[in-house]
Amino acid sequence: MVKQETQAGGEAKETAALRLVSIFKCGRVSLWWAVAAITTAWLLWMTLRPNPIVASELDPLIKPASAHGISPHLLIGLAGNVAVFIPLGTAVALALGGSPARRRLGAAVAGASLSLLIELVQTCIPGRVAAVDDWLLNTAGSVLGALLAGVMRSACRRWVQREKRGAPVGS
Repeated sequence: MVKQETQAGGEAKETAALRLVSIFKCGRVSLWWAVAAITTAWLLWMTLRPNPIVASELDPLIKPASAHGISPHLLIGLAGNVAVFIPLGTAVALALGGSPARRRLGAAVAGASLSLLIELVQTCIPGRVAAVDDWLLNTAGSVLGALLAGVMRSACRRWVQREKRGAPVGS
């Protein structure tokens, strides 16, 4: 009786682990491409509006940071340009199949392409400025996102292997 309960508990853990893996593998076509599309739409909305509107929305972040001695250029120009493209790089890398190098390259190309499009369109929007450093930082954010996706996939794989062996999750 105890052996049957142990087997049933092990099967339930394995089923939960396989569901998690399906999110990262089988579900990638629908889930991760949808996340990439939503992220792209958000990035376009955020970056292709007139600058005064965007600046007014960022005031709640800029003022407290400035009060603590953080430069608005550092916060928005460097950290912001990198951080906003991390979700895109992560989603594209998780959606793509193939080798880790292919996923990283795909995420980098997706981020660089979208950023280039944004920078070119910004040249036509009054109050917006296109900059090569924005393009480079956005691309770097996509690459960081792809690296994060690799860490997520590895952690998921290790978790599934532990579950199959019956080892505690935290070990």
